[in-house]
Amino acid sequence: MLGCWFRRLGRDADGAVAVLFAVLSVVIALAVGCGVDYGRAALVRATLQRTVDAAALAGASVLSSPAAQSTATTLSQSYVSAGAASLPAGATVTTTTITPNTGGSAYTMSVSAIASVPTTFLHLYENSIAVTAAAMATNTGTTASTCVLALDPTASGAVTINGSTTVDLSNCGLTVDSTSASDLTLSSTLTASSVSLGGNYSGCCVASSTIRTYISSIPDPYASLTMPSFSGCDQHNFHTAQTETLDPGVYCGGMMLTGGANVTLNPGTYILDSGDLKVTGNATLTGNGVTIILTSSGSANSIGSVNLDGGSTVQLAAPTGGSLAGMLIWVDRNAPPEDNTIAGGNNNVFTGVIYMPSENPTYSGSSTASNGCTQLVANQIKFSGTANFGDNCSGSGVVTIASGGALLTN
Repeated sequence: MLGCWFRRLGRDADGAVAVLFAVLSVVIALAVGCGVDYGRAALVRATLQRTVDAAALAGASVLSSPAAQSTATTLSQSYVSAGAASLPAGATVTTTTITPNTGGSAYTMSVSAIASVPTTFLHLYENSIAVTAAAMATNTGTTASTCVLALDPTASGAVTINGSTTVDLSNCGLTVDSTSASDLTLSSTLTASSVSLGGNYSGCCVASSTIRTYISSIPDPYASLTMPSFSGCDQHNFHTAQTETLDPGVYCGGMMLTGGANVTLNPGTYILDSGDLKVTGNATLTGNGVTIILTSSGSANSIGSVNLDGGSTVQLAAPTGGSLAGMLIWVDRNAPPEDNTIAGGNNNVFTGVIYMPSENPTYSGSSTASNGCTQLVANQIKFSGTANFGDNCSGSGVVTIASGGALLTN
């Protein structure tokens, strides 16, 4: 009797589908969970790859000599840090390796990173998935470095040269990041040691032995620079038409020189909090070892602009050491686009970088000789008068910017 019962039980298929479905449900759930977790890891890997690509390109673009290794490494690290802060899926970068190489015929920057992606469905098996990404970029710059750089990535006419303008960059290069087919537009002559364009140019005329079109963009070489902290006010709405000597400090409401003023700046940093730098009416502004920063302790909309008119004389030189080495005039990168005018006569000399990454200045009237040192880095740039730039920047503290950019090589 009992034996018959066991034989019937062995032949009974009732409920088998339910048991099979229960078993398969577990397998399917695990498969879906694996897909979700590994899908998230793939998304992080793609984002991490873009980050290290940008970091390698940024570092390689300023890796112009063995002496530039530290600057290039810092710039690459800043790009990795910025990318790490925006990784999806709660991922974090656990390891970063940055290796500049200036020992061979080509200068290269290698960047690799490992990120940890927390798991959800696989948590019982492993707490996280490690993803890696690596990139190497080569500095493809010409002998002459860039002294004028326009950062806008897409604009037509990111650099314009109009009218009877003469722009002389005989000993340095012009680089335009925009990928527009007319990123450089001319109705007058540009003379440059090299011209490097993310797109192409239109108009007449370019006098250069090296013209490169549709090259990779050069990242902002000063992106890693940190705005110095400040508080309070040493001056309020400073305005003079007299002969004066000023000390570094915080100038709330800006600085205005008019009516034949003759102002000398002592060495140091001048913070213009929520105000403009204006030099007009035959006024003169001079100073050595100075940095002028336009920013705001309040709204970004309060950040001022630079206006140096055609009758003024401005002769300024940036510090050659310290955290602001080479930085002459800096308009906060958070500033909304404003009309900035850098004009003047044959007596104007700017030694250092004029850094306006979000601004579209009009530049005209500079007597900086070919053996001087002036950089202009801005979003878009318009030339409307005679402008001369030099690149004799050894010991000046400015970052050497490659002409020709950098290329990813793996």
